[in-house]
Amino acid sequence: MQKDKITANGFTLIEVLIALSVLGLGIAGAAKITEMGYLQVAAAENYRRAATLADSHLNTLHGTINLDAPYQTGRYDEHFRWELWLVPVSYEDVFPPDKNLQLSSSRLRLTPPGRLTDKVVARRADLKLWFEEDTRSLDFHTLILSEVSK
Repeated sequence: MQKDKITANGFTLIEVLIALSVLGLGIAGAAKITEMGYLQVAAAENYRRAATLADSHLNTLHGTINLDAPYQTGRYDEHFRWELWLVPVSYEDVFPPDKNLQLSSSRLRLTPPGRLTDKVVARRADLKLWFEEDTRSLDFHTLILSEVSK
């Protein structure tokens, strides 16, 4: 009778250990989920910053194409480095001929690569932006038009 009274008043050691183990696993799982959320927020911020830097870089190129340097490279800061290729573009690349449209030969303009018209030079800017660890990169592309210098 004495033995039943002692065990009925509390938990056994094994029950306490199992309860603490389950509680610990729950806390560890919640901490891991929180950590993953913070990492996703940091990654999204890096992508946003990279897109802002690339947009700013490509906007500065408009009207200032350096034809002598079709490949350029550099760093924004310790977190991002970039590579830029300027590829010549012809009129047909920008405005492909429509197979269904009948054009007279006098209206068909053939221009050399990089020369969109007599007064405009076209380049496709391909910007590759590398993250600090050099394992991830983002690609950005735009068409840059500038006047022919005389």
